[in-house]
Amino acid sequence: MDSRRYLSSGLILVGITWFLTNQNYIPGYLLLYVLSAGFLGAYIFVKKSLGFLIPASNIAAVAIFSTLVEKIENINGAWIIVLLGLSFLAIYVTHTRSLVTTDKGEKIWPLIPGAILSIIGLWILMGSIGEKFLQLIGLIWPLALVLAGVLILFMKKKVK
Repeated sequence: MDSRRYLSSGLILVGITWFLTNQNYIPGYLLLYVLSAGFLGAYIFVKKSLGFLIPASNIAAVAIFSTLVEKIENINGAWIIVLLGLSFLAIYVTHTRSLVTTDKGEKIWPLIPGAILSIIGLWILMGSIGEKFLQLIGLIWPLALVLAGVLILFMKKKVK
């Protein structure tokens, strides 16, 4: 099947799902699953591109959170941060980990937002302990930036 057929099939499926959602025949979060599946399908069948995988995984995270909100009373909003972090870790596992490249940054970049979002979300979920730690980080972070700037100023230039 060529990419035109994939695109037209995806548009038809999204349109039908959107219509059924608007008519309250199906819950709204199902539209998010359909959108995510469409991007995942494009990644698998059309082109193994991060341009398809990133929206697939991030929309899936929002869909899962929307489902949890619908099914669980008083769910902590920090779960969306954790789920988005996990979506970037999934990108690493499914795509960038297996890249054949000499650029290490190109392979590991999803670990950075994945770890940061997951850790921040978990700290928020920890309540007051996590909040105090985040406040401490808020005080230390600017000092670390100043220290990094000073170190860069006084480092010797490499001779080529």
